[in-house]
Amino acid sequence: MAPLTAPVKRSAQTNNMTVDLASAAPDAQAARAQSIVDAISRSQAMIEFDLDGIILSANDNFCAAMGYRLPEIRGRHHRIFVEPAYSASAEYTKFWSDLRAGQFCTAEVARLKHDGSGIFLQASYVPVLDERGLREVLE
Repeated sequence: MAPLTAPVKRSAQTNNMTVDLASAAPDAQAARAQSIVDAISRSQAMIEFDLDGIILSANDNFCAAMGYRLPEIRGRHHRIFVEPAYSASAEYTKFWSDLRAGQFCTAEVARLKHDGSGIFLQASYVPVLDERGLREVLE
């Protein structure tokens, strides 16, 4: 198993954190990986999308920052968080195409909250791979 690498924000810059799970037994690897995800989820806003941009899940930090409850966004498309003109643009289409191709994106992004107000997020969109290939995208 290759080391798990995840972007982490430290002050104003994004670094990569590498966690070596290869030396543990499979059950221990899974438990350690889940512990890492849980720790990140407690301190970061996280949302999961399928490869078409449909929202699968979001943690409490994300929902609170954006003014939603999870049932209000689950099953909806990422475009609810962006200006309509941007969601109709070639740039937005390329953004999702690049994610489906396995490319990650880290940037400060303008997003819309539930009440229509704007918010700037330091976001990392990270394609998630499993043994079959690309599975989903995390932000």
